[in-house]
Amino acid sequence: MERRMELFRDVIAAFDEGFDLAEKYDSMVHRYGEETLYQSEMHLLQAVGRAPGITMTEIAVNASKTKSACSQMVHKLQKRGLLTQVRNSQNNREYKLYLTDRGREIYCAHEEFDEACLKRSYTYLDNFSEQELLVYIAIQKRLNEAFKADIDENG
Repeated sequence: MERRMELFRDVIAAFDEGFDLAEKYDSMVHRYGEETLYQSEMHLLQAVGRAPGITMTEIAVNASKTKSACSQMVHKLQKRGLLTQVRNSQNNREYKLYLTDRGREIYCAHEEFDEACLKRSYTYLDNFSEQELLVYIAIQKRLNEAFKADIDENG
């Protein structure tokens, strides 16, 4: 039992290190041509690029963010000429979001960059079998359940 707990502590330490690195990466600004964007801004552009006509409410729900936070970001990106809002003809209170030509260029450049990063990361895992990757997924999903329970209990 003691050895298993020590291994578990190592798992959590590795997870924490990965989380810290991901957080550091997400907080960096990224340059796309002449545009500089934070990851959160790029994620919003991605959501619109992948689902043209999506609403702020849908983005907020999918990203677990408030509508107010999404609205502020949409207005910021709209001012920069990357997004447009079109009033929904069936619901005057709702706006559908679309990328501008400039926004689409940045979205496409980011998708290419993401794909290159994904391929690079994929090669780092060449030594692991499909079964080992499936075990990792199962472990991570179970840990996510524990993390959600922590949030529910303490949030």
